[in-house]
Parts: sequence; structure tokens; C-alpha cells
Amino acid sequence: KGGRTAVLKAGAITGIVLFAAVALQQFGLKDTTAGKAAFITGFYIILVPVFGVFFNQKTNTKTWIAAVLAIIGLYLISVNENLYIAKGDLLVFACSFFFAAHILLINKYTQYLDTLELSFVQYLVCSLISMIMAILFEDIAISSILKAAIPILYGGIFSVGVAYTLQAYGQKYAKASHAAIIMSLESVF
Repeated sequence: KGGRTAVLKAGAITGIVLFAAVALQQFGLKDTTAGKAAFITGFYIILVPVFGVFFNQKTNTKTWIAAVLAIIGLYLISVNENLYIAKGDLLVFACSFFFAAHILLINKYTQYLDTLELSFVQYLVCSLISMIMAILFEDIAISSILKAAIPILYGGIFSVGVAYTLQAYGQKYAKASHAAIIMSLESVF
């Protein structure tokens, strides 16, 4: 296993990539529909095995077929007849590249680093960047934070803390391309 320095470096990298993915998605959602954003974000399903080729990760034909079918399914679930490209669509498309990179990085780092420590550092970095950006660019009102405390805590603890930690543990034992296909089920649920 890697030492503390390796965990801090990997956690910082994955935290920055996760922040970029989520921030681009959130900004994109201002100018697109939730359905289109789900479909476009899901493009990481194809990007993970494509990028994996550059990292000498072998992807078999079944995985490619499953990835293409998952994209078709996401399209059928998410996009209506008024398909058009908006500014938000482009931001969400950029986010899919960062989510693909995140999946590949987690797959790489969990093979030799402590998964829980990696996850903790990743969340800490992502949270710190988010807080700095909020202080710089948002109007923060303590009363609003208190009113939204339950959803904020739920999102932070379960949607991020638990879900991404379980993702990291799962990816320790799964190929990145398989993980991407499994994670695409988020849109179905």
C-alpha cells in the first residue's frame, strides 16, 4: 500500500477532478433540462473504456456492447423530441469527461491505497474547493443554510460520503468500464 503522501496526492487529484465534474454539471443544469443532463452526463459510460485504451486497459466486446446499450437506454429515458444543444448541454458534456477521469483514477488508486483514507481526502479537498468557491462567488446567508440543513447533510453524508466511498470500494474489485456501466443505473433509479 502507498504511504500518507501517496494518499494525500491521490486524494487531492481525485477531489479536484470530482469538484470539476460536479461543478460543471451544476452550472450546466442552469441552462438545460434534468433529463438531457442525465443523458449527457451518462456519456462517461463510453468515455471510460475509450480512455482506458490509452492506459492499456483491455475492454472486451461484451463491455463495448453493454456501454453502447447503456447509452441508448439513457437516451430513451432522458431525451425528449425537442433535442437541441444549449450552453448547459456543453457544460454537462464537459462534466462527463471529468466523471470518466474520476472513475479511472479511483480504479487506479484503490488498487494500492487505503480506500477509506483516499475517499476521506477526496471529500475534504472537494469540500474545501466548494467552500472557497461559494465564499468567492455566492451570497451566503446562515439563515438559508440552516433552513436547508437537512438536505445539505443528507446530500453530503449519503449522496457523496456513502455513495462515493462505496463506489471506491467496489472499484477496487471491478474494472473501470464495468463500474461505469453499473453506475449508469443511477439514471434508472
